[in-house]
Amino acid sequence: MEALWSNKTYPFDHKAQSAWTLHLQGKLKPADLAKLFTDSHPRVREQAILIAENYPELQPQLAALAKDPDPKVRLQLALSCTLPIPELLNDSDPYIRWAASAVIGPKLDQLPDDALTLDLLDLALSNKNQAVATKIARKHLKQLSDLQRVLEILDERSSSLEQLSLALPEGDHSPLILALNKSTRTRGLAALVPTDRASAMLLAKYSGPDAATKLMARFNARTPAERDVILDAMTLTEPLTLALFKLTEPTTFDSNRRAQLSSHPNEAIREAAKKFFSATAVSARKEALEKYKTALTLPGDATKGKQTFTTSGCIACHQLDGVGIPLGPDLRTVVQHTNEKLFNSILDPSAIIEPGFTAYHCTLNNGEQLYGIITTETSGSLTLKLPGNILRSVLRSDVKQLQSTKTSLMPEGLEAALTPQSLADLMAYLQLQK
Repeated sequence: MEALWSNKTYPFDHKAQSAWTLHLQGKLKPADLAKLFTDSHPRVREQAILIAENYPELQPQLAALAKDPDPKVRLQLALSCTLPIPELLNDSDPYIRWAASAVIGPKLDQLPDDALTLDLLDLALSNKNQAVATKIARKHLKQLSDLQRVLEILDERSSSLEQLSLALPEGDHSPLILALNKSTRTRGLAALVPTDRASAMLLAKYSGPDAATKLMARFNARTPAERDVILDAMTLTEPLTLALFKLTEPTTFDSNRRAQLSSHPNEAIREAAKKFFSATAVSARKEALEKYKTALTLPGDATKGKQTFTTSGCIACHQLDGVGIPLGPDLRTVVQHTNEKLFNSILDPSAIIEPGFTAYHCTLNNGEQLYGIITTETSGSLTLKLPGNILRSVLRSDVKQLQSTKTSLMPEGLEAALTPQSLADLMAYLQLQK
């Protein structure tokens, strides 16, 4: 093996691999490993330093590599050497300086400066290195003066922020919350909550009594995905959930959220939810519901109901048995619905709006007006499905105003083309297994 260490022309990757193989076999002699510290190829020197972590007796010899011309060699030295190396603390590369200081740890009186710590936090989150990000945050975050820059970095890494926030002790959230509150004051919540679930959750959990007002700001201008983020945050604690009932209205809640709140294990929330939903059970459509209620007692004819489906206007938004336009929900999912649920859904479509079917008015910068449901959204664009089943994608930067109508895209007044009997027939057809 002597030839391997001394042959300057031997391929460096073979040399490094051979060293690792001998080490794993327990046949590598410390003296032979030490020879690789001065190898002509920097990658061999780098790997030799890494292997040397397993040979404590070689640690003193590693200090000689502090002036190695290759920065990767010096970085590996900073990470692997267990002894303080003063030269690395003054290295021209900031990452090498920080790595060297982290090894020394408590022996250092001076922490890295703000810029370096932020760069390293950004680097750790970018690479999804949760352990390093948490270590940096726990050790250095409270000392940072530029909290706005912290927020900007964390905003860009929302999924990592959520993991980071969970990893930190509760008291360590204070600088994050200060940054969130500062951002809310200076930029408005619109720049924070919509695409950042982690920030919304942090704001909800630690931001104090004004969290509800901040989270619900401009709620009706939020897209469906953004509203889901906010509602998830608003149902995180009892005070926020109770506040939610005062800051919104029943049409905000789809059937799943209604069921969740009405059967909540917390008695205060459960009772408040039942009162909230029952207090508004008297619909503006009361007259139509009363006029057609006999349809609930009449026997329905599914064959006639299929004809009613075609002639009453249902096909303008729904498709069933190959007939109609698939703009609204798939009616194959309503087969198990009771007559009462179908009756209310047809005559009072906005009482309970299923997820994804709230109508929006969208005004573009060029003055164009769009009306439909939002089917797809990304950080840069929205796709709306317009009446006629027309898909239209727009850039978020082209949207001047977005406003929820708080109603279903399904219009009211369809009963004008129905009789109680034809409504009973229609419900029978909808309940027929397809």
